[in-house]
Amino acid sequence: MTLINKSCHFRRLIPENRKIQKNSTSYFYCLNEVIVKQAFLLKIMANELKSILATEADEHSHTYKDGEEVVLWMNTVGPYHNLQETYPYFSLPFCRGSKLAIAHYHETISDNLLGVDLEFSGLDIKFRVDVPKTAYCTLTLLNEEVDAFHHAIRNHYWFQMYIDDLPLWGIVGEYRNDENSGESMKLFTHRLFEIGYNGNTIVEVNLTSNNRIDLKPDVAFDLTYEVMWKPSTVRFHDRFDKYLDANFFKHRIHWFSLFNSFMMVIFLVTVVTFILMRTLRKDYARYEKDLKMDDFDRDFGDEYGWKQIHGDVFRSPSFPMLFSCLIGSGIHVFVLVIVVILITFWGELYLERGSILTATIFCYALFSPVSGYVGGCIYTHFGGKRWIKQALCCGSFLPLLVATAATIGNISALYQSSTRSIPFGTMASIVAIYALVVLPLTLIGSVVGRNMSGRPNNPCRVNAVPRPIPEKKIYLQPWLIIIGGGLLPFGSIFIEVYFIFTSFWAYKVYYVYGFMFLVTILLAAVTMCMTIVCTYVLLNSEDYRWRWASFLSGASISLYLYLYSIYYFIYKTRMYGFFQTTFYFVYSGLFCIFVGLMCGAIGYVATAKFVRRIYASIVRKPTLDYYSLIVLTNQSIVAYCKRFVANFSSDYTFPFSFFKDLQQTCSLQPQNVWNVLFLAVVLTGLRFMFVRFICRPLAKYWRLTAEISGKLPESLWNLTMYLFLWLNTCWTLVRTDRWKYFTDPLSIWSDFSRDRLIPYEVDVVYLTQTAFYVHATYGTIFMEQWRKDSKVMVFHHLLAITLLSFSWAARYDQVGILVLFLHDVSDVFLECAKIFKYLKFRDNTHYSFCEFLSNASFIFRLYWFPLKVLYTSFYGSVFLGPDDLPFIPVFNFMLWLLFFINIYWFHFILMLIYNLATGKFKELEDSRELENCNSEKHD
Repeated sequence: MTLINKSCHFRRLIPENRKIQKNSTSYFYCLNEVIVKQAFLLKIMANELKSILATEADEHSHTYKDGEEVVLWMNTVGPYHNLQETYPYFSLPFCRGSKLAIAHYHETISDNLLGVDLEFSGLDIKFRVDVPKTAYCTLTLLNEEVDAFHHAIRNHYWFQMYIDDLPLWGIVGEYRNDENSGESMKLFTHRLFEIGYNGNTIVEVNLTSNNRIDLKPDVAFDLTYEVMWKPSTVRFHDRFDKYLDANFFKHRIHWFSLFNSFMMVIFLVTVVTFILMRTLRKDYARYEKDLKMDDFDRDFGDEYGWKQIHGDVFRSPSFPMLFSCLIGSGIHVFVLVIVVILITFWGELYLERGSILTATIFCYALFSPVSGYVGGCIYTHFGGKRWIKQALCCGSFLPLLVATAATIGNISALYQSSTRSIPFGTMASIVAIYALVVLPLTLIGSVVGRNMSGRPNNPCRVNAVPRPIPEKKIYLQPWLIIIGGGLLPFGSIFIEVYFIFTSFWAYKVYYVYGFMFLVTILLAAVTMCMTIVCTYVLLNSEDYRWRWASFLSGASISLYLYLYSIYYFIYKTRMYGFFQTTFYFVYSGLFCIFVGLMCGAIGYVATAKFVRRIYASIVRKPTLDYYSLIVLTNQSIVAYCKRFVANFSSDYTFPFSFFKDLQQTCSLQPQNVWNVLFLAVVLTGLRFMFVRFICRPLAKYWRLTAEISGKLPESLWNLTMYLFLWLNTCWTLVRTDRWKYFTDPLSIWSDFSRDRLIPYEVDVVYLTQTAFYVHATYGTIFMEQWRKDSKVMVFHHLLAITLLSFSWAARYDQVGILVLFLHDVSDVFLECAKIFKYLKFRDNTHYSFCEFLSNASFIFRLYWFPLKVLYTSFYGSVFLGPDDLPFIPVFNFMLWLLFFINIYWFHFILMLIYNLATGKFKELEDSRELENCNSEKHD
């Protein structure tokens, strides 16, 4: 029969004035406040964390006047070897002092979660007032009460007190078991409190227990106490230093373990880099050799290795929702660990009772969007549709793990009547935080991640039919690779784990959070290296199931941690009993799961970057320059000729077969052509009204000359149209997730499909652009003055109409929209420069606008256009796209013509800058000269 099973009987023997009833209504009041004022929940938690960081967590100010009352709080009592097995102090038949009872309200949720149960001692203690040895009560024990004390003394029960938030520990009694004298159990009845003060603050407390007596039923004895005050030189800020065991935590072995882990990381990173670079360099060389082979040699060569599975390596994993939830939760844990470590290190939270747990709850709720964002991005890349269910999974996975562990611990605590049982009010508060803060923030993060993730943008397309996985040797089995993946990460932290376990399961205060931060960074580095190695070994065995393998190989550290926790329980502790054993293994398992999730997510993220990098390197050319573009053009011509010869048949006749192919591949409908012509007529009418009702009144208002009045409307109209068209193109790029093509143009071909539907936003862009160039062709011939570059302008407009029609009809819109984006923005700058000249807006140097104009034209038309659009179109059509792309040689040829026209117009701008810089003319009064130099007739 345990002590707590008897405690209910003892409580009825203690007078009511010697007991303090818990005020449970405060919990319900807090719960009501949470529900009614849910908008202020995070603010309340932030204020609570702020109070922790300010080291003012208690309701007291920690300053006293002479003679002011100092409260001694009694906390818990329990077996020395079972740190978490605690019971209320007055569950033993102790008595209180004679002072009037006062209530103590828990200030943080962590107090209840940690089993803190403060009750007033009733002892009269005043600041700097010594108290001689004084009896505060007389006890006469019954047989059951004597048995309870004997049980406590035999099991080495200790108790904890608090004076001004400084803890004190004492032993209930003395136990001896000699072979000669037999078993002896004596109770300490006197307590000497030695309290050190510095000014008006308490900086040191010590407890000495003595006056041992034998316990006998129905024999009265006194419980006494004594208080001695003494001055101290300890500063208030340093008063907690005595509880920090520097000899234990800063022992040379701790430093040596950190140095050993660091050197292991350096060695491992070096070895991994060396092995992978050598191996990948050989693979890249072999792959470049394959590009020079013909199809027969490539198909029937002795090829093997990771690049053989490029068509399956980016296949979505099984159970994508669960996988994305695990990755999001793991990244959430990693962010939480880093932030809490830094906050604890900076704010010295270990000095205040329960402050680290409070900070953890606050930071977990605050960073809940991380889990939703990461999980939402990954799930969207896998093509998942049930995003609400996935968001709920991300927001509930970690709370359900904690709730499961807490429920098991709580049931065993309730069975033992331990203070470790969580009150209902605290559970309700935690549920309110989850429902009102964690879950909504996770949903917000998931929505943001889902909308910002874009398309997968994989370097290689996924085959429709999965490739069969070949049989592997025993040492290449995925389960063996997964188990081996966690060995070295565990080796980098197992010494630090010993210090962490000793702090949590024994009587040490962990305070070296600088060590913990460095160890966490080293753990992340080792985990990333090991998962990359494991994944490379798996891919090299032509097994494309790397996603789950990379996560599980990093998460396998939890297996080694749990095995170590079993070793620690057996050889490093003296725990016993059902409650303590259950509590130890449940929460050790929870700790291992959290570390496993964190390492698994870190490993997967690093491995995903690695996989994308190696597969992107074999399908993309890293060099982007004009020489490579010329070489690539030559290669593409050869490739086109080979394809034409291979597909040529004797019944092919030109132009009849050509138009037949055009009819089969063309996606334009007659209605599209009529829409273009109708819109071109509308634009012509709008231009007429724009010039008559807007431009001419403005010219009169500004008192412009007749010559300028005839040129300004043309530039204003062109500026209006180019700006509208360019903004519409930008909006379409963002709306259809095509902005990534600008930063990563070759990803166009990973998304390319001749059977896909063109978004209506893209149809609108092509409709308006084609109609405008039809209108511009008519305007150049019939509405504008004929100039020396008008022929080039007409040719440019016709070329633009042809390019737009081909890309629209053959579904090359992904390339075409980049062409429109790069050219229209340059046109906006050109028209602005001309308008500034007409209106005499020149308050800077004579050639400032021309210099800006030349930079814009060069960047957009002569740098980005050839190195992004031309390179993408040629390289993708030869190496990435399907072999039966219709009319791609014609399309690429017209792009080259457009590039030559850009060069032709750019040389006018350079001539203008040269003439201005050399002083050949100081003012461009001849507007026709400006028109020719700036090439007002441009696209």
